[in-house]
Amino acid sequence: MLNLDNFELGGLNKDILQLETSEENNLCATALVEQTRQTLEIASRKLDPLVYDQVNFIAAIKNLVLGSRKATVRIIVWEPDLIIRRGHRLLDVVSKLSSFMEIRRAGIEHKDYNSSLLIADGIGYINRKKSERFEARASFNDRRQATLYLNEFEEMWDASLPDPNFRRIVI
Repeated sequence: MLNLDNFELGGLNKDILQLETSEENNLCATALVEQTRQTLEIASRKLDPLVYDQVNFIAAIKNLVLGSRKATVRIIVWEPDLIIRRGHRLLDVVSKLSSFMEIRRAGIEHKDYNSSLLIADGIGYINRKKSERFEARASFNDRRQATLYLNEFEEMWDASLPDPNFRRIVI
């Protein structure tokens, strides 16, 4: 079982974690989000339900956004139709807290991107080289690598497009 007791976002522990299962990815992603104070970026082909559509992760996202007026969450996906058709708790959160969160469809320039990426406050990250697998590298304190991933994310964000299917009116 993954033990994250000694890991603090931006803390002294600079170890690189090797994640292997969806459960480990979910635990690590949730821990990173729980410690995030301002910015969270996620790039995921289909918002991996076993990682991002879990109660603990959704609660962490809500707490981040509701706990800070400076919090922003940006998400890029490649398969919005699948996500909407399948349903995803994160879509409800995005629709209710759209002032702090935005989800976009990846641009055509990045159609072959097949990694999965989460970046927390520009210092912590989870990176899966193959989005369909759960083997990943993660760190709670690697500003250099997180910055490289953030630059990659920014390039994709700039080329991404709002998807009208993600706009829902909440009454």
